[in-house]
Amino acid sequence: MPDTAKTALRELLIGIVRSLVERPDEVAVEVVEGVNQSTLHVRSHPADVRLLIGERGRTADAIRVVVNASAVKRGFGRFSIEFAQTNAASPGSTD
Repeated sequence: MPDTAKTALRELLIGIVRSLVERPDEVAVEVVEGVNQSTLHVRSHPADVRLLIGERGRTADAIRVVVNASAVKRGFGRFSIEFAQTNAASPGSTD
């Protein structure tokens, strides 16, 4: 994916996500290039993850549809979006 595409889609996703969460300053989006597909990793405060996922994943699905539609319209192709919390404990930690 070209750098301009990454920047445009990243900014679109940041705008959508920040408008939905209670702590918009804690939102971060990272673009990870894969072999066949790019992935946008969205990180937010743990309490905000539920707002991004929504009931039965409907909000997350809607975000994916809007951002992917924008990407396809611009000729950038499809990619995946993953949601996670910013300060998640690492596996096996006792926190």
